Amino acid sequence: MKGTPSTLLLPKMSHSQTSTFSVISAESSSSLLGKSSLVKSASTGTSFLLPSASVRLDFHRYSTPVSGPMGRKNLKQVASGFKFQRYIEGVENRSVTTAQLVQVQQYALGHCHSWELEMSALTTHDIVEWVVRPATKEKNSSLMEHLTNKALLPSFFVSHSWGVLVDKFIKCVREHSAVRGLSGQTGYWVCAYAWRPHGQLPDIPANPKDSSLFIAMQASQFKVLLVLDSTSIAEMPMTRTWCAFECAMCLHKTMPAFDVAAVLSNDVEVGVITSGFTSIETRMERWLPGSGIAAKAKREETFPLDVLRAILQFNVLKTQTQADNDRRRILNCMAGRSLDLEPLTADDSYHQVTRRLRSLFGLVFWQRALSEDLPAEKGRLAAHLTVLGDLAKAIAGDWWRKSLCLCLSGCSLQHPELAELMMNGLPEKLESLKLDLSCSGLSGPSLHMFARSLPATLQSCSIDCSGCEGITDADVLAFLEDLLGPSLKTLNLGLSRTRVSRGLQKINDKGLGALREWQKMPPALQAQTVKELEDEREITRAQALLAGRRQALEILGSIGLPGDFGGSGSDCCMSAYGLEN
Repeated sequence: MKGTPSTLLLPKMSHSQTSTFSVISAESSSSLLGKSSLVKSASTGTSFLLPSASVRLDFHRYSTPVSGPMGRKNLKQVASGFKFQRYIEGVENRSVTTAQLVQVQQYALGHCHSWELEMSALTTHDIVEWVVRPATKEKNSSLMEHLTNKALLPSFFVSHSWGVLVDKFIKCVREHSAVRGLSGQTGYWVCAYAWRPHGQLPDIPANPKDSSLFIAMQASQFKVLLVLDSTSIAEMPMTRTWCAFECAMCLHKTMPAFDVAAVLSNDVEVGVITSGFTSIETRMERWLPGSGIAAKAKREETFPLDVLRAILQFNVLKTQTQADNDRRRILNCMAGRSLDLEPLTADDSYHQVTRRLRSLFGLVFWQRALSEDLPAEKGRLAAHLTVLGDLAKAIAGDWWRKSLCLCLSGCSLQHPELAELMMNGLPEKLESLKLDLSCSGLSGPSLHMFARSLPATLQSCSIDCSGCEGITDADVLAFLEDLLGPSLKTLNLGLSRTRVSRGLQKINDKGLGALREWQKMPPALQAQTVKELEDEREITRAQALLAGRRQALEILGSIGLPGDFGGSGSDCCMSAYGLEN
């Protein structure tokens, strides 16, 4: 090799890499290298000795391990099972369907014996190590670009610990899809499947809103599916720094749509808590008020409440990541510091994130917790109320929240203890509140106390008490006397299916101004006003009924009647159909 200028061996080069080189000579330079070509760079003028194809192949073969995740055997198997389709630009467009999740699971189950892993112990970490990284190495792609050639926006952003068993994870996603009544083409955004592991890792910019995670969250309209392992507190999303980072992106929402799924202790059934009704429950509630609420409460009653312990213990500084570098960068991002610095051991920003996320997680489970039947045994009852009291304090601890939309329909608020806990769980600086207490059993005295518990800063208030049959006109009056402060600008009360008179409900429909005027009237005049409105309502209903009857008679008279009715025209119609005056 004497006299060869700037000689450099290139073991393996693609066509695009060699296209900028020109061949100088094609002579055999060494028996070791076989027939090689001396090439020269068009840009730098540097000459290179390019070994023959067979030598490059041998170099690649013997420099790559035989076994292991990136071994030749596994690379060949994965490449055969997950062939590259095409690049899909935009990380938010790489959502996965339930069928594709099952496809990856089936592949893993068929090959995990060669990985020396038990089928029942496979986690997302194993899928990433043995499938995602090997499959995407050559093309610097994401796994989704090997599963499909179509872009798919997410309907839900999935936040979960990678330590959760794959079997449990897929059970949760499939059950959630079934409960929600979603199609097989519904997209779930799962980081492990959407990111390109050999390129830029999931980014942690100085501004979280610039991250690909936020872009995917925004594409899902901030609808989140939180997947839990109810048997392992260590694998709860509340213990993982990445999950905290993801959920913190929803703190600006009035009430983000968080659904929660977890495999129950029997490892067979899956419990799902939904934000609001499912499509079936919505239809039930529309046709028979209260039935959808009852169906939702029945469906969620088996969901384990052990997760409440993880919520109450949450501290962002105690969360963990698999890579220490990720944890350092995320904590510095939350603190607004340079990402490469060592994280602070204490800071006001960490305190704020901890309190706000603890409150957010508490709000997600608040309806389920307040729907639980109270234990009959005194000791268990005291312990249960203590946990709920701590949860109420955690929810109220979000001092930075200005608006809240919360559904507590179907809760057991007929118990004064639970009603008081619900009142104590309101953040103290709220300016806007929308609260659904329909069919909760809220009593009149509890409604009166509720007015005293509302924040003094409240400007807009909407409370739906529909179906709470214990509420009367006197309870509404007592509520108004304590509630109507100078800061309140709008008030909307839902009073259908209560014992509140029709006249007062009509005043309520006219808004806050009408309620203020009615409240200031003497008691006798209040009663008279309500009575007049009730009479007016009855007259209006009678007029509408009469107009409907006349229209029906005109239609029936125009089409004639069979002879056995004994007559014709309107008189006969009235007699036959019971519509006579």
